[in-house]
Amino acid sequence: MRRRLTILCVLAAALASVLLSSASAASPAPPGFRLSASNGYSLHALAFDGDPHEQPDALLLFFGRKGSGVFYSLQNHLEVTETTITADFGQLGSVDLQFVPSGQPRKERSACDRRPIKIDSGFYEGRIEFEGEEGFTQVDAVRAPGEIRLAASLICSAGDNEGVGGHAPGARLSLRRRWSGGRLELQVKKNSPTRPTRLSASIEEQQDGLVVARSISTVGGPGAFGFDVPGQTALLRPPSPFRGAATFHRTSRRTPGRLRGNLTVDFPGRSNVSFVGSRGSLVRYVDHPSHPFRLQH
Repeated sequence: MRRRLTILCVLAAALASVLLSSASAASPAPPGFRLSASNGYSLHALAFDGDPHEQPDALLLFFGRKGSGVFYSLQNHLEVTETTITADFGQLGSVDLQFVPSGQPRKERSACDRRPIKIDSGFYEGRIEFEGEEGFTQVDAVRAPGEIRLAASLICSAGDNEGVGGHAPGARLSLRRRWSGGRLELQVKKNSPTRPTRLSASIEEQQDGLVVARSISTVGGPGAFGFDVPGQTALLRPPSPFRGAATFHRTSRRTPGRLRGNLTVDFPGRSNVSFVGSRGSLVRYVDHPSHPFRLQH
């Protein structure tokens, strides 16, 4: 949890800085930029100048496409000012950019706040080179449009209209595995035995001041997830990018259940990750409020 909180704290601090500066008469430089990357990915960056807040500088790169994404959160080997971003990602690449203002303001809004955020409509110039692990994506550019989209999207998050317990006809299987410097999570949900299976997995790892958080999501047919909530057993046969199969069994209310089998998944930049030995819980679940269930808190 600490690694995820680190990323969120950096983002929150950057967003607060943007909102405060947007109230000034002059349009500030946007705290990030965007670029197209290879293999269908888009890059959205968010930088934080920590000096005015007596905090360390930070840079977050998000490579995303439908169904998968990777966050790189760097807090070492970088320098961020109001108009420059310099960062060294080691073997992955580097960023060396300076903002070139246009003198023309641009306004953007978050999904849940009508108040506009005013920024300069200029661009970053210099060099950015980055190649993701296992070649999942690559970007090489000398100019990047400034943007605030990633920061604005973090102002609010949509609520989940779901619940657990009661007489909910579906099930949710939540699993996790931890080790020194990382953790793996898998969540499998289905509204009823005949409905589609929705799977989401994530892995977070930290090394030398760089936090990398990868995620994938996909939808499978009803046969991808069989469950018996009273018996606390489940069977997983999910589609690609998952491979293999696994069974879940919980023998005691006092201890988490355990996953057995040969289930693996290919994350962007981190392939063949095994879920064997993951532990967790199987509960009744539904994402529609018309069923009687205990609301999830």
